[in-house]
Amino acid sequence: MPRYRFDFLQSEDVRMAVHEIDYEDDLAAIRGGHIINGAPPIGAGFQIWQEERLVYWHRNEPTILN
Repeated sequence: MPRYRFDFLQSEDVRMAVHEIDYEDDLAAIRGGHIINGAPPIGAGFQIWQEERLVYWHRNEPTILN
């Protein structure tokens, strides 16, 4: 099973957390990333990497505080 690295981003250039998880394929990894990202979402978004290949980049919508 391929290993994927999840970089959770505080901003576009700053990682705040990194997780490595095995998934069957890219689609399963993307679904897993959205589950980990949660509601409300974590930080600015996340990237999913498999070795040196960027699989997916998700940007969270900015949070508006009232």
